[in-house]
Amino acid sequence: MREAKDDRNAVAGENAVEVAGRIVITDVSG
Repeated sequence: MREAKDDRNAVAGENAVEVAGRIVITDVSG
């Protein structure tokens, strides 16, 4: 169970990083 939760958290973290990166890119280009 812990491993599954860790995997979910890792995926969520990666998604958050991608979203943050997109926001930064849009801010810089804008």
